[in-house]
Amino acid sequence: MSVQRVGIFCDFGLPADLAMWAAELADVGFSDAVIGLDHSDDGKLQMLASPQRIADAAHELRLLDIDCHLMSWPTPNERDIRDNVERIRPLAEDIQVRSWLLDVEHGWMTDLDADGDEGTNHHQGAELLAELLDGFGGLVGVTGYGYLPRSLHPLILLVADYLLPQAYSIWQPSKSYTLAAGSAPGILQAGSVRSWRTSERKMRPDSKPMHMIAGLACYYQARPDRDQLRSMGDAWQAMLNTNECTEAWYWSEKGMRGRWAGDNPQEREAFIRDKALEARRSRRLAIELDEQNTLGSIRPAIADANALDFVQSRIVELSPDDHS
Repeated sequence: MSVQRVGIFCDFGLPADLAMWAAELADVGFSDAVIGLDHSDDGKLQMLASPQRIADAAHELRLLDIDCHLMSWPTPNERDIRDNVERIRPLAEDIQVRSWLLDVEHGWMTDLDADGDEGTNHHQGAELLAELLDGFGGLVGVTGYGYLPRSLHPLILLVADYLLPQAYSIWQPSKSYTLAAGSAPGILQAGSVRSWRTSERKMRPDSKPMHMIAGLACYYQARPDRDQLRSMGDAWQAMLNTNECTEAWYWSEKGMRGRWAGDNPQEREAFIRDKALEARRSRRLAIELDEQNTLGSIRPAIADANALDFVQSRIVELSPDDHS
């Protein structure tokens, strides 16, 4: 199984020059961009950009054949769920995003206790989300960190169209969880993907496996036992070896280009560019080999083959520098 799409999480907020921002993402080769709408720890939605700015960003992405996704962080609390759906669903449907991704770090990832007390809240939250998202015009994804707890089962059964385990191997000596052997590059990715898939198959034994996207990290990658290129390569290969994912999304745009002590952000971006262009070629080949193709479905592949030239010309056009 080959990776055919590589995406990027776009942190929080949006840059002033949306056209240049989209062109730079396309230049790396990204097929998907996920706009984080908020990141409040209490689950209350605090939009970091206006609906019009988000719509404008989605338009610029679409011009360059990048699919746009929205992401929010609701808790299982009824207030948070209703607020998220009432404010985000109309926006997501209006700008025709590929999906709305629910990051369930806050409240949902708590393991059930022996009496299942946490489960009541999780079940109610999942049922409410399923009710409010009935007929939603896009896909709904569920993403969480590491290994899948039972507390997420109701959400996956009732709401999710696809899954995104966050297999972020990073190295921060001040954070104890990054020191654990199970968090190392090549180990966390295999374990997380298999954990989510195994749990999903147990929940839905008679159903087709859900589409799964691997969440990979591109920040704090250098470790005492390996440099950042080896870390990123080990994580990528472990994801491939699971044979479960045809997409990988990186956290995050800021992490890809950020600089830390002894760091080389250009090296990280070059690694991701190579994987993204390789995925683009795999996607194009898959379309060309599809025996059911019509002329209409082949055209996107032809456009894809010329995408890099178009993106380069777009960057030149938008750049304030003199390129003559």
